[in-house]
Formats: sequence, C-alpha cells, structure tokens
Amino acid sequence: NTLQLLQGYMKTGFPGECVYTTPIGILGQREKLEKSKARSFLKLPTDDVLLLVFGVGHGGKNFDTILKANQGGNSECRIIFAGKILPSCINHPRQLAKKYNCEKNVIILDEFIPSHKVPYYFSAADGLILSYNKDFVVDSGVLLQGVGFELPVIASNSGWIGQIVRENELGITFT
Repeated sequence: NTLQLLQGYMKTGFPGECVYTTPIGILGQREKLEKSKARSFLKLPTDDVLLLVFGVGHGGKNFDTILKANQGGNSECRIIFAGKILPSCINHPRQLAKKYNCEKNVIILDEFIPSHKVPYYFSAADGLILSYNKDFVVDSGVLLQGVGFELPVIASNSGWIGQIVRENELGITFT
C-alpha cells in the first residue's frame, strides 16, 4: 500500500515530503453498473457514444472548447452535461450548443445530481471530459470519480489535472 511504500523510501534516506501519490480513483460503496441499465434508468440513448461533463458548471470550466470541437453536430458522439450550472457561468452550454450548431448532440441536465444517481451517470458514460480554463490550477474530484469508474479521460492540459492525466496515462489532454 502507499504508506508502506512511503515508509520504505524514507528508510533509504529519501525525504518523504517529496512524495505524492495519485489515487486510483474514488468509488467507495458505489458499484459500477451495467451501461445499458444505467442508460435506461437515466433515459439516455442506448447506442450512442456518450461523453460526460459532470459537476457544477462554474467559471473555471471551459464549455466553449468542448462545444466548439463538436461544431456542426456531425460528431458520432453525444455530450452530456450533468450538474447544476451556476448563474454566474458566462459560457452556458445551452447557448454555446446553439452558437456552434450542435444542439442535437448535446444533452444538458442543469440540475443538482443527488449522490444516489452519481453512479448511474458515470456507469452510462463512455468517457469523461474535463475542460478547464488555463488559470484553473487546482485538482478535480470529478477526475477521481471518473477514474474510479474506469472511464478514459479527455482533459484540458491545465494545472494538476493535465499532469495527472498524462503521467498516469488516464486518457488524453488538449490545449
């Protein structure tokens, strides 16, 4: 385990304060559900590739990049925005989907997601998108949840998130 590894390094004279670990994800008591059952429960398309953007929509998230990449709606995947979008969020995905003409490929659930429904969203998804503005330099609990559900990650190369995704081969990053 991590503590034993750290103690082993410290016995060799390696300074323990230089060690940081990347969790393998958080799943807790939540089980990964069958994709078809999760999609049925959430009334999501059963055959489409679904990419999840999860959590509170705030000013640090870059929805513009996500929807611009899907411009014209000719993509073979659909993007699910699941989580409450704050009124202060200046780049609302609904407005951006209209701007980039990709409304048919976007599902927006602008609401609080209760904890008992969280596993359904992560189990229904084929991948996780984490798109943040360049000045967003903190980490993401959503990343840990996605890793816990074994989802490949598409993440902006900003702050710790991009570094964690690259160094641990959790998916791909973009700028």
